[in-house]
Amino acid sequence: MIKASMSSGKVTLFHQDRQSGVTYRIPALLYIPPETLLAFAEKRSSARDEDAEYLVLRRGRKTGTLVEVIPCALFPCRPPSLAARSPPEVSQH
Repeated sequence: MIKASMSSGKVTLFHQDRQSGVTYRIPALLYIPPETLLAFAEKRSSARDEDAEYLVLRRGRKTGTLVEVIPCALFPCRPPSLAARSPPEVSQH
């Protein structure tokens, strides 16, 4: 678990492992009011684009000026499907 003050500046959520080559790319941060933060990144076995392995997630809770961040698991859907869908009023043609 990572604890950080909102006023403390930067906090690294995804650490590169120089020995194994594991790196994280294309991070994204989503704030869901009033207190939830979701941080996503692509885990790769190397810095090369073709070595992408997983989408990883860290979930955080904001309490006052303190943020606690913990690792979370993402599980694949069975059967594979897309989670994003177009609103019904949007034509897909």
